Amino acid sequence: MLLLWMLIFMCIQEPIWWCIPDTYGDYPGSGLFNTACAAGQQHKEVYAAFSCAAMLLYCVLILDLSIVSMRISAFVLVCGRVVAEVGLFLMAAIFLILAFALGISALDRQSPSFEGIGNAAFSLFAMTLGLYPSENLGELKDAVGVLITVSVFTILIAIFLLNLLVAQLNQAYQLIFPDMQGYARLNRASVIVSTVDQVSQRRWSRFLESLNLDERLEFNEGDVGLAGGIQVMEPSW
Repeated sequence: MLLLWMLIFMCIQEPIWWCIPDTYGDYPGSGLFNTACAAGQQHKEVYAAFSCAAMLLYCVLILDLSIVSMRISAFVLVCGRVVAEVGLFLMAAIFLILAFALGISALDRQSPSFEGIGNAAFSLFAMTLGLYPSENLGELKDAVGVLITVSVFTILIAIFLLNLLVAQLNQAYQLIFPDMQGYARLNRASVIVSTVDQVSQRRWSRFLESLNLDERLEFNEGDVGLAGGIQVMEPSW
């Protein structure tokens, strides 16, 4: 349902529709099915955001194909179960970023990258992701207090929290995985049931007729048994 709404919003924000009234206007790129008009440019950014969300939802739907393999399906379910551990790590990281950003903003001598709560929080967030430019570290030479505070933050994030996250994920994986094979089978059954529910009555009746469940099964030659089953031949050896 969420994907359907994303597609509806994409259709509403489609720049081509907004450029139809001004298809052959006086602007670069004018012509049939163009997106270069002023109205189309105004909606292009919103359309791109909905397109991104729709593509992500499409990829999420592809995860249903994991039921083909019990091992892959179990792995997907395990990933879903350990997301809570990642959420705890993110909460702790956000708390540390805000705490150290507030602390750095209270220092007398500050680096330009850490001036103010917003800049400090953004710089610490970049350090957490490993995206902080190394050339900006030279600014911390003149701000010893900021350098010490940032060093403590880096130790807490890179050494303590990340290793704690790895340990939590490892422990959660070991506790959850033995039961995931059973959950994977239940998930496969759930997908099959939901798929069968969407099959039309005519197609389902035709499928049942092809099974010939009304015919009595032959156990041995001349030994006719009960109906309602599917006969499977076994090798004689």
